[in-house]
Amino acid sequence: MDCLICKGVMDGFLVEKGYAVHPGCDTLNSAAGDPESIELKKFVQKLIRSTDANSPRSLQKLLGPSEVGEECERKIGYQFLDTPAKNRLRDPWPAIQGTAVHHWLEKAVNAWPTNKPGLSPKFGGMNWQTEMRVAANALIAGSSDVYDHNKFRVIDWKTASTDYMKKYVAQGPPRKYIIQINLYGLGHENAGRQVKDLALVFLARGGRLSDTYVWRDIYRREIAEEALARLEGIGDMLLAGTNPQDLPAHPSDDCGFCPWFSSEDSTMGVVADGFGCPGR
Repeated sequence: MDCLICKGVMDGFLVEKGYAVHPGCDTLNSAAGDPESIELKKFVQKLIRSTDANSPRSLQKLLGPSEVGEECERKIGYQFLDTPAKNRLRDPWPAIQGTAVHHWLEKAVNAWPTNKPGLSPKFGGMNWQTEMRVAANALIAGSSDVYDHNKFRVIDWKTASTDYMKKYVAQGPPRKYIIQINLYGLGHENAGRQVKDLALVFLARGGRLSDTYVWRDIYRREIAEEALARLEGIGDMLLAGTNPQDLPAHPSDDCGFCPWFSSEDSTMGVVADGFGCPGR
């Protein structure tokens, strides 16, 4: 097989490894330092970051079910007070992928030929309703991915890296996801719909469809109520004058994704303030 650029014969080892050209022939790329490739790379990154920063998800000001279960009370405090995001290095790409997957699945569910109200489950009928707006209380509301009217089940889509997928299979989902889906359950219940059980469907980013993992549990109203009571307590402290930096923090591997992570403050001795937190 010949190199597509120089037309010289390719070594069999390179062909087996999937090379289309000789190493060194393809110098017009960003990794090799090609100026125009680097310029294009930077623009694409700017395009993605800027568009994401102005998306409805990024501009959301109010706390939703996905934020209530955060273990870090300091992070909740920053969002409660509508503190401007500080983390300039936060990579939005995983969240963008997750949003895209949600949109794709919404269309897939709605287009499924037997997803019709009134069609008997005995004949393959399913009655899944997507993107339903639900409210756990007067303050906390969000969009529930799927409600199964036949099985009275709340379904939530999650995307995760292959490393996190392995962790979830071994340990179960994070507390915040369990709290989130129970809050959706409470929202459906508040709207007069019966809720029997809940399902978190994890889809692997960078993995295969066979890696899909489903975690299921009965609906536990008490989990949602306890989370709302905790949130009310945090709100009371803020109203009483407590600064968000004085709220308990929960440093973790996810700190780098936090909008209030002080990513530019990498020096020793940096402490949290009213604008951000150094995490670990």
